[in-house]
Amino acid sequence: MNIKTYIVRVMGIMFLIFALLIPGWVSGQNFQQNKNIAFEKLKRQTEIYYGTSDKLVNGYIYLPIDRRIDGHPYYVPPAKTMEKLYGRRMKNPKDKQLTNVWRSGSVTIHGEKFANQKLKYNIEVDDLILKAQLSGGAQKLIRINSARVDSFRIAGHLFVHSRNYFPTDSIRTYFELVYTGENTFLSRYSKEFIKQFNDLSPRGKYGGLETWHYLLTADGAKKVDRRSKFLNNFDDHRRKIRRFLRRNDIRYRKATPSELNKLMNYINQLTTNSNEE
Repeated sequence: MNIKTYIVRVMGIMFLIFALLIPGWVSGQNFQQNKNIAFEKLKRQTEIYYGTSDKLVNGYIYLPIDRRIDGHPYYVPPAKTMEKLYGRRMKNPKDKQLTNVWRSGSVTIHGEKFANQKLKYNIEVDDLILKAQLSGGAQKLIRINSARVDSFRIAGHLFVHSRNYFPTDSIRTYFELVYTGENTFLSRYSKEFIKQFNDLSPRGKYGGLETWHYLLTADGAKKVDRRSKFLNNFDDHRRKIRRFLRRNDIRYRKATPSELNKLMNYINQLTTNSNEE
């Protein structure tokens, strides 16, 4: 049940109880008519107050993390993306003013796209957080129901729900869609809360970013966190791919999504040319 529906129902029940406690207030028929009118009015007022679509504001209230914890659990775009966003080099990647901010993005739910939203992606617990701007001027932080999300884009990076590629997997998460073509390249991110309490982090801290890469080919999905595992899928072009990586100064394990996209585009050209020969 979404938040808006819950509020409407609770207030409707309160209205009903109040009416029942006043015997003789109205006749049975008039009571039903008045109840329906009041309920519809209440529903309209709630929609005016919340403003945002039911499809989008569908989840749970999000409780912000304790600010006294060292670090944060949110996805941060690669340094090169951050440099483009802020027009300068990121001297201190831990700067909360730059890394722990609401980013403009879009969410697609059941095929409907909601653009210009304020989002955060909590990669510790796989929650997409929406800062919902309400019509009354207030704001609410919402954990969007992941079962309804097809994809979302944040700071130019596209994330897709795992069911799009792993429908039988019991673990539900989001993957960054790095490349899609003849083959598909996905990346998954995570952060861990570390229960390490000391003078510097009395409330604990969040660890560094962990990344896992997956390559989807005609043979199925494979984990390709290392360059050797990745190259094993393209034995016929191994030398050319290595040369491409050197010329473009791409270190596979530290490659950004844009660099990996560039690599996959190159491999797609190689395989296409080979198929045409």
